[in-house]
Amino acid sequence: MRKNWKRLIALFLATVMVVASGIFTTYQPFKATDTDAYVENLDESVEEVDLSEMGLAEETGDVAPEDGTVETTEELQLTEEVEPEDAATPEETPDAIEEEVTEEEPAVEEEEEEVEETEEESYPAVSFDAKTTSGVRVAISAPEGAFPEGTTVTVADVTNADTIAKIENTAGDDKIVTAVVAVDITFRDAKGKEIEPARAITVNIIPATTLEGNNFSVVHVEDNGTATTVDDKGASATGATFDADAFSEYALMATKDAKSDPNSYTVTWGDDDFTITGTSGTSSWSSSDTDVVDFVRWSKTANSADLTINGPGTATITHTVESHWLSSDVTESFTVTVNPYEENVFLSIGDSYEETWVVDSNSYKYASSNPSVATVTTERYYSGGYKYYGVIKAVQPGSADITLKYSNKTFATFHVTVSGTYTVTASFDVEGVADISATIEEGEESATITLPETPARTEYEFVRWADNANATSAKYYAGQE
Repeated sequence: MRKNWKRLIALFLATVMVVASGIFTTYQPFKATDTDAYVENLDESVEEVDLSEMGLAEETGDVAPEDGTVETTEELQLTEEVEPEDAATPEETPDAIEEEVTEEEPAVEEEEEEVEETEEESYPAVSFDAKTTSGVRVAISAPEGAFPEGTTVTVADVTNADTIAKIENTAGDDKIVTAVVAVDITFRDAKGKEIEPARAITVNIIPATTLEGNNFSVVHVEDNGTATTVDDKGASATGATFDADAFSEYALMATKDAKSDPNSYTVTWGDDDFTITGTSGTSSWSSSDTDVVDFVRWSKTANSADLTINGPGTATITHTVESHWLSSDVTESFTVTVNPYEENVFLSIGDSYEETWVVDSNSYKYASSNPSVATVTTERYYSGGYKYYGVIKAVQPGSADITLKYSNKTFATFHVTVSGTYTVTASFDVEGVADISATIEEGEESATITLPETPARTEYEFVRWADNANATSAKYYAGQE
């Protein structure tokens, strides 16, 4: 019985030591070959166990020696409890573990790179086709890499007088501007942020009508207001195609030569005074129609004369040089053509436009070709005498020409385009029949309504609807659209 207790105690202590040795293995690694030394130390510990402190002798009834120790009679074999494979090896030390983790890190980095590539924004090739309110078409072709996916474009007519003047100033003194079609082109990404193309794209501007002139060019107005002529792929009366990578305002401008005939001048009513130069000598000047052009000044000793523009039409300027040292007098003629002033005006419903011509006589009359779209009234103010001007008011979407005339001669024409959405109401002069409203969308000139069904009235028979109270015949059926 005593031997069994010894074995039991030895086994218990061995188990405790094995657990303890496992805790310290990470910090004090040893090889499987150290097991024998470890067991030898364990045997010594077993021999010195004091059973009296554990109270075991009393429990079993065995008498313990007076010194309170138990002597072992056989050597404990613990090699089965501490197996070589359970011991730490050099490869499992902290340094080795760190090396293993380090070797796996590149794989993680590669995975992160793959995620970044997956989230990269797409820049596909794309085409746009848009129109301004006035009908100018802008077709755009962008190659791959120019715009992020989801990009949109908006185009708008440019009507600012200062901007148009900057565009016209690029024409040069030897050209007369006959037309300017200007658009503002804006790109936005999928989040609505204004962007520029990452590379050059191709733009085609197509005017609503064919332009008049014999020279055509594309002009770019930068954000700082600078206007410059850009290279194009053949601008013409029907449009222009060009490449660009910066966007704001672009214009197609038409011009004609100011003096294809050296003795011919073409100007516009409202232009500044101009000068005609002739042969040197004692001179005299005359105009065939002073209502068209007249002289500001001229001198007999000068070979030039300054003229002012009075109205549209054609006049002949005659210059005569006296024959003091010539064989005979020299007479030369110059033809001056004055065109009426023209301007494109773009308005929204309810807008007013007052930048019309100011004249000093109420004999000048403003008129609208389509008052349902745009009306014009004559206003005046006093400044050393009464001055008169026109106020244009936009009524509903459509087009109208506002003219300024004097003695049946047209001095100015304002080509008005009105845009916007508005509501029209059809009223019926019949008891019990409600008004019908319809919305005319932007870009449209009409809307469709459905006429009421047959109304009931005692002693009357409904035939059809008419569009005025005094109609003698009716043309619209009940329920007709």
